Amino acid sequence: MKTGYIVLLILLVAACRNEADLPDKDTCYPVSFSLPGIAAVTRAAVGEATSLAAGTKLTVAAYNPNTKAFVAQSQYKVNDAGTALVLDQSADMFLSAGTYDFCAIVPGQTLTGDGRSGKIADQVDALGSTTRVQMRSEATTIALGNLQHLASQISFTARVVKDESPITTFQVLQIDIDSMVIYTNQHGEVEVDNYRLPENELIIPELKAEGRYGTIYIQNDPDNNPTFSYSVTDPEGKRSGKHYNTQITPRIVYPKAGGTFKASIKVRIAENNGAEEEETVYAKINRLAFEPGKRYLFEVNYGWDFVNFAVTVSPWTAVSNDHGQVGSGEQEVGTTFTVDAWGNLVELGGEMGGA
Repeated sequence: MKTGYIVLLILLVAACRNEADLPDKDTCYPVSFSLPGIAAVTRAAVGEATSLAAGTKLTVAAYNPNTKAFVAQSQYKVNDAGTALVLDQSADMFLSAGTYDFCAIVPGQTLTGDGRSGKIADQVDALGSTTRVQMRSEATTIALGNLQHLASQISFTARVVKDESPITTFQVLQIDIDSMVIYTNQHGEVEVDNYRLPENELIIPELKAEGRYGTIYIQNDPDNNPTFSYSVTDPEGKRSGKHYNTQITPRIVYPKAGGTFKASIKVRIAENNGAEEEETVYAKINRLAFEPGKRYLFEVNYGWDFVNFAVTVSPWTAVSNDHGQVGSGEQEVGTTFTVDAWGNLVELGGEMGGA
């Protein structure tokens, strides 16, 4: 009799998909998910938040809230109308009654290892959320929480400060930033798991981590393939300075622990309509971290006999680029602060053309 009871119990447990860490329940029920209201992902012309674009792929995974153990995962995509989630080459998720942490991740992927790891490629605007919900003893639809940006983004603006400056050409050609988190190899492939669930976060390596920090490059070809907009005068018409170089699309980067790094800005420069030359200015920034979901605007102000460097930080406020892509387009700046020499947080090394 006792043996028969054990066999029956084993069969009931096996009926539930990946149920080893679930509450002790007898029956599993189908669970579906409603499309969350996405905060600050895309923005319509009137300023209203909109949903993820049709076809966007998501992964939704369930976890035991006490042990953090993986329970199940399914793959979804946004339907053609952009109003709901539909299964994407995946089976329905079945769970027994109980409380779970439901994690959603964009871009969708098959989680690796113990179901608590994934990979986010370079320059990808990863989005994630964790929603704790009680699964009822019936088919249940879960309303997922708002997705949040997991990466950071940076952009540069460079200008000549004074209108009366003799400089007649000042165009950014390339910006190199060292000591940045690097998870991809030369082929753009992520070499290790860098995404953690159910925490829903990109892993920020320690500053001393071997092979996880390197140099990223922002290149600009002003004549053929510009990545910076260029305006001889102040683009806002205030006549404050000239030769504005504004990065068109922010560079999405992995979050970074606080530390020192150096930016090298190569520019094409000429005086009094003379011959153009290539010069480089170096800026050393101390104790600055890149936090998830924030934008960092670096301003390079050239004043002939000086160069100052400011860092402005704001929340990530994405603007739709009219192509249904997430995280693209020039961003708006919210409440800001400046890291300046008075606080001894920015050190400018070298001169134009110097090392």
